[in-house]
Amino acid sequence: MKKIVFCAYHERDDIFFSKIGENLILKGYDVYILYFIKPYIKKSNVKKIHFYDYLKNKDVFNCNISKKLLFHEKNWSNKSFNFLEKKFCNYKKAFIDILDQYKIDIIFQELGGFVCHLSIYEASQEKKITHFFIEPSFLQKYCFFLKNSIEIEKALKLNSEDETSKLLTKYTESMSHLNYLAINFKDLHLKKKNMFHLIFSFYTWKSFFKKIKKNFFFEKSEFKNLYIHLCDFFTRTINFINNLSINYEKINNINNFIYFPLHVPKDLALTLRAPSKLDQINSLKKIIGNTNEKIVFKEHPLIFSRYNYKKILNNFKNAGFLDNNISSNEIIRKAKFIITINSKSGIESLFLQKPVLALEKNYYCGKGLAYYCNDELSFKNFNQNLNKFLPDNKIVNNFLKNLLAKTCYFDLYNNEENTMEKSFKSIHNIILMHN
Repeated sequence: MKKIVFCAYHERDDIFFSKIGENLILKGYDVYILYFIKPYIKKSNVKKIHFYDYLKNKDVFNCNISKKLLFHEKNWSNKSFNFLEKKFCNYKKAFIDILDQYKIDIIFQELGGFVCHLSIYEASQEKKITHFFIEPSFLQKYCFFLKNSIEIEKALKLNSEDETSKLLTKYTESMSHLNYLAINFKDLHLKKKNMFHLIFSFYTWKSFFKKIKKNFFFEKSEFKNLYIHLCDFFTRTINFINNLSINYEKINNINNFIYFPLHVPKDLALTLRAPSKLDQINSLKKIIGNTNEKIVFKEHPLIFSRYNYKKILNNFKNAGFLDNNISSNEIIRKAKFIITINSKSGIESLFLQKPVLALEKNYYCGKGLAYYCNDELSFKNFNQNLNKFLPDNKIVNNFLKNLLAKTCYFDLYNNEENTMEKSFKSIHNIILMHN
């Protein structure tokens, strides 16, 4: 009997994976949820493993760990590398004890860059246990399952040629809508127009009081740090107030500009996959120099007000901001080209036949795709010879087919009956592939 583990870091994880687990039990699997929180679902046939019962903080387990795997939590927590290295080693030791005791066969967890995520991944690799990170794809409600890796290139191939062609048609249809946003159910609660709407959101206050409760009752959790959340919220509010004086660009009044979609600061796409580009603005300045070209920025539509726009604009001769609620799809169509680090907007640009300049070698760089640029001379060559860097339609289609062959329907944390049934079928098929 295959033993399957799902990791629960939040209540939504418990609710969703418990339902998935109940269905897997009916198929004859032995299913566990590894809890980093107080269990939310009380009555369930899914077995419980409480992580903190295995954690021995005083027993430092020496292990060789790359600072790259600590960089994400370092930036979020401001803890020292020495502190995080000890934490990582202790967590890894606890995971190894759990894997040994329960003889686990397959582990599933949403992709994350914190010590809790990466130490169980490292432990599974050491024990040669199949591990999947679940990462939402550029196609809404579809995910990649990264098998024994943190890189999209290593995502499991799941679809036949015919199924892949249908997904490409689906993506083409989605991109025909100017306002298309590849937002999955798990992030819909973040979709607010601005900080005013966020501050007075029921969800915000509900989350706030939940964190207070957890702190008051000393509940163990990886993500209950109320101080960090309050500091972040306060900073975003101050930024929002400062940005009220900014005159946003009107999308209908500008053309032939360079578009730079800002990553969320300290996002995993930077801390884990492009740590040298964590300072996005400085990285951009080193490439474009003192160009007079119009640069247009936009924040992420979900995690906004993370920047003081004036400070960014002061770094460039000719720059502006668009409202974060305007879709990248609409912006790209009017842009001269896009500069990005590894944003999914780069894929949208390639699809829309707009040149893409990447500041980091990523999975969509290559001949006929995005151009990796590492100095000012390369930028000038790119800017002056754009026709040579236009995406090749055939190569882009093959690239998209290769990616879509690795996606499957999996609407993370959506518990609606019809959706859950389709998500369960996807994860069941993945497990069958490893029987």
